[in-house]
Amino acid sequence: MFRINEESMKPVKLDVKDKKLLVLLSENSRMTINDLAKKVQLKRDTVAYRLKRLEKLGIVLRYYPQIDFERLGYHQFHVFYVLDESKKEKKKEFVDYLERYPGTLNLIEYSDRWDYEWTFLAKNIEEFDDAVNDVHSKFYEAIKERAKILHVDTFYSILLPYDFYEVKNKHVTEPKKKIAYDPDKKDMRLLNVLSKNARLSTYEIAKTVPLSPDAIRLRIKKLEDSGIIRKYTVMLNLSLLGYHWFTFAKQMRNFDKVHEAKFREIVEPHPYIIRAVKTIGPWDLLVYIIAANTKNFHKTIKELKQEFADVIGPYDTFVAYEEHMFNPFPDILLQ
Repeated sequence: MFRINEESMKPVKLDVKDKKLLVLLSENSRMTINDLAKKVQLKRDTVAYRLKRLEKLGIVLRYYPQIDFERLGYHQFHVFYVLDESKKEKKKEFVDYLERYPGTLNLIEYSDRWDYEWTFLAKNIEEFDDAVNDVHSKFYEAIKERAKILHVDTFYSILLPYDFYEVKNKHVTEPKKKIAYDPDKKDMRLLNVLSKNARLSTYEIAKTVPLSPDAIRLRIKKLEDSGIIRKYTVMLNLSLLGYHWFTFAKQMRNFDKVHEAKFREIVEPHPYIIRAVKTIGPWDLLVYIIAANTKNFHKTIKELKQEFADVIGPYDTFVAYEEHMFNPFPDILLQ
């Protein structure tokens, strides 16, 4: 979803046109240069140059489809870890192992209460438990503490800070009626290719996937209409834009439909919250926040605590240090 860089760096300044271009790419990264040019109101060559510049600067890292993994038979799970700092070699092996694990979606390192958040795919609770136990058996000497979490629902998810959007809530789209579709191995291979570069044309994809461009176009349409591909988006290095990543994990003494509706109303137009998910485990909610400084992060936490003062329970906050990896199409989906 983004790229955290552990090194401090001078943020890159973007003008209004660059920001609009990033918003358009975050909502549909397969949009053609011609269509982007019309939306941004610049010449085609100018947009192509700006896009190359954003890639060269390292702000735009990857174009990929956002996939509904549940429609492929998988669920998301999170595990938080605290490691023994004296086991440096084991720590490195631990990170390498999780990066190579075929189901890994992403691996984030934090700088405070918890050391790592591992998000990965599994078909069911049994597979999840086996994966966690396997990691623990290999690295039990280094693991001091862990917290296992099941991802239940995503309340809200955008890619860029809210102030990037010219028209507020423009990025929120009405859900479409989905068709039934059972993807085969060629579809999965197609999704894998798109996940490496969603801007490839059907003719370019045909060089890798043994299908005609027309057949590829038809399959992509079915993957979109079925909801397997939710949309096409872009991976950005938000640290280069001057933002920091924080995670707010909280228990709720009560979280009924009324509180849930109130929570959605707060997070959807919020200037710093870019993702909020409902979970089962030590915490009921995970709220992901990006802010240019700790003051804005503190303000966000205070606001959430005040709004839910009657039901909020124990909570934790984590400051992200580095995202070691993000894989929008884990290898396990090809098995």
